[in-house]
Amino acid sequence: MRATRVARVNVSRTRCASRATRYRARRVVEASRDGWMIAHVDDDSRAASRRVALALGAALASGSGWTSRASGADVGGDVDVRAVTRADDVALERYEDADDGYALEVPVGWVKDLPNGIAEVEFHPRSEYGGRRFRVQVRPYGKKVASRRLDELEEAEFASARAYAEDVARKYAPLEGEGSTSRGQAVSKVLSSRMSDDGRYYYFEYATESMLPLHFWGVVALGPGPVGSARKLGRKDLITLTCQMPEDKGPEAAALLERIVSTFRVLDV
Repeated sequence: MRATRVARVNVSRTRCASRATRYRARRVVEASRDGWMIAHVDDDSRAASRRVALALGAALASGSGWTSRASGADVGGDVDVRAVTRADDVALERYEDADDGYALEVPVGWVKDLPNGIAEVEFHPRSEYGGRRFRVQVRPYGKKVASRRLDELEEAEFASARAYAEDVARKYAPLEGEGSTSRGQAVSKVLSSRMSDDGRYYYFEYATESMLPLHFWGVVALGPGPVGSARKLGRKDLITLTCQMPEDKGPEAAALLERIVSTFRVLDV
């Protein structure tokens, strides 16, 4: 991934003459070796646009270094102008959780929720519930390990990427061909699985046949463990990223979720 530098710019909301409509300035800026360029523009206010440009220009002129900030909030109002990548016509921004030790790319404008407390975060498009979404779950592994290779863990579910994929799919619904199922009962089918070259990541894909057919993509890895004494003692976490969508969302939605999975990384902290 190309090296990036990021400037934080606060953009105040502007109002129209009736003061009934709020205008939000959105700017996503990509930093490359050749300099900065505007990668995405979605703005209804020229005044706000000018403030963004002036603030960004001042940051660039200062020559100071910039660091990325993690934010799952919808871009608007107070805006972080940060380096992004693109997946077709979708801009993706870096989301980093230094406490749990992972990072990935999130579509700009997707909303962050905490459905089950701080141990799980979920992202989805604004006002799209039950559709495209992904979540990151962090749970203690509970053992000290000398290596972060998943295939060296003792539990049977980690014997291989395939074994893990089947275990995850089976938890959602019985696997196709395993035992008898009643008519109309949901069943799961593993579509693919693989291990990264360094053994640190298991990637999986499966689908479910039910009244609402769903498609899942995901990845699991050993994280560095929670900040503090547990991390110093070598206690690791299991970090799982799972993306899902209804099958009828189509190939473009599928490609976006696959791209999100491919950006997931455990931090060396």
